[in-house]
Amino acid sequence: FLLYRGSEWIRLTGAFDTRLDCPMFGCVAALLWADPVWRGRVRSGLAGRWVPLLAATALFSIAQTLGHPSDAPFEKRLLLWAYRLPLFEALAAVFILAMLVNPLSPVTRLLARPLPVLLGKLSYSLYLWHGLAFVFWGWLLRHLPGTFWQNSGVQEPGRFAVSLLFAAASYYVVERPLLSVKRRWEEARRAREERGGAEEARRAA
Repeated sequence: FLLYRGSEWIRLTGAFDTRLDCPMFGCVAALLWADPVWRGRVRSGLAGRWVPLLAATALFSIAQTLGHPSDAPFEKRLLLWAYRLPLFEALAAVFILAMLVNPLSPVTRLLARPLPVLLGKLSYSLYLWHGLAFVFWGWLLRHLPGTFWQNSGVQEPGRFAVSLLFAAASYYVVERPLLSVKRRWEEARRAREERGGAEEARRAA
């Protein structure tokens, strides 16, 4: 409906109702893995140390053909939202399951190294802050001297570096301290519940 209505691409990209399918694929993968029967089926279907590499290759190939949500022709936008993005999201879920099934595969072991693990920890902060980081990078470009920074080969690494700085600041200054507070609060709550349960047991006795 929104595509036929001609809604702006930012409406489709940034809204919860239009992107709900993405977390739902992850939820389905988690439910399959949590159920013993389905976990066995997933294990048998994705067994093989090279399956994660095949899934990663398919993901990379599809990513090269996704296009951008702002592409003007209606047919391209319809193809992106109706087919390409859902296929990419489903393959991402399959890729995660394949790594769970094959923890010793080369791809799984590569992504378990410190740098990919760190990027994984920062991934949500990258998602939250990359837009603002891009705006900040544009502001920097207008104030940095010389033409070196205008080079197309510098643009993407520069955006990524600034996004990483924003994400690291958010993760280490905001997210981790708040998670620490949450853990202490949960531990205190559990301790209160245990004391309350013990008190009730004594009264019942």
